[in-house]
Amino acid sequence: MFVHYLLATAAELPPISAPLYEYVFAGNGVFKRAVRKEMSAMIPVSECAIRGLALVEPKLSFQFDRVPESIIQQILDAARDAARRELEILFHLSLVDGKWRLDVPPQIQRYASVVPMEKGAASSYERAIIEIHSHHRMPAGFSPDDDRDEAGFRIYGLIGNLNPRSAHWPKINFRVGVYGDWWSLPADRIIEMPVELIDCNAKDE
Repeated sequence: MFVHYLLATAAELPPISAPLYEYVFAGNGVFKRAVRKEMSAMIPVSECAIRGLALVEPKLSFQFDRVPESIIQQILDAARDAARRELEILFHLSLVDGKWRLDVPPQIQRYASVVPMEKGAASSYERAIIEIHSHHRMPAGFSPDDDRDEAGFRIYGLIGNLNPRSAHWPKINFRVGVYGDWWSLPADRIIEMPVELIDCNAKDE
């Protein structure tokens, strides 16, 4: 089976053994966890009380450094250019010899959607640890279409408020996705933040 199910009889859980992901039933709810070479995650799925089981906490561990500000600035510049044409744009970030690589894959860009044209084994989609797309002048909120498309195990980012005729600064929204469930993340855990970029998940937001 690709999916396993675990009862949390102790706060310290055994290593994950599922090929894909694992549901953890704990005293404080249901969690979902997965692991890949670059990161591991256990995120809350449903909050509830289950008597007789141990309490556990969400966990997220990265085996990489934050994405440099210079790369994020390239993403912002390209997203602003797409926003002038009222188009979304997609970016893939992967690691090559321990350093971040930015790819702008071949894609179909529209006003309210963007789709990569390649998803095969050698594609940037397959390599991506972080996937970011823009919503041009629209808010940086994940849509139902985003939820449908972002069904893998990776970090997902969204840039919005890119109206070139507005004085508002652009916003970015990050979440970790574990095969169809998500958990919001502060941007400074993932990237080095340019001064003009606002984090949707910052504590003072």
